Amino acid sequence: MKNVFTSKYSSFTYIEVLFTLFITILIFTMLPLLYKSIVPTKNQSNLDSSIDIEFFSRDMTEAMLQNNSKALEIDKSGRILKFNIRKNIIRYEFKNNKIIKTVNNTGNITLLNNVKNAQFILLKNKHLKLKLKMYYTGGSFEKAVQF
Repeated sequence: MKNVFTSKYSSFTYIEVLFTLFITILIFTMLPLLYKSIVPTKNQSNLDSSIDIEFFSRDMTEAMLQNNSKALEIDKSGRILKFNIRKNIIRYEFKNNKIIKTVNNTGNITLLNNVKNAQFILLKNKHLKLKLKMYYTGGSFEKAVQF
């Protein structure tokens, strides 16, 4: 019996087991709270496509500031918007469920995808309003952006 108690075996003590059990229980109790806080932001970012709309708004605002809202043309259906900036013609067009930017009738830059309907409206105070209807996997939403 003396040999069993005198030899040193590396093993966990009861305190270490309790400590690791405490840490695991703490982590498992925090997981539902973490899940509840992450899921709404994920749904919100997917639903609004906010990043795409913000980049589109930035690009459109930049074109309007260069143009000073003077040479602005919108076709009758409200699907094509043209800016005449010095020697460049910048054109925003709703086509094939996308909003596409074209510079001097060359190159197509897709700015927004998954667009059901888009209409450009020129307001009286020389501001521009864009009515968007976009869709995502679960449904669709409408948004109005004013420049």
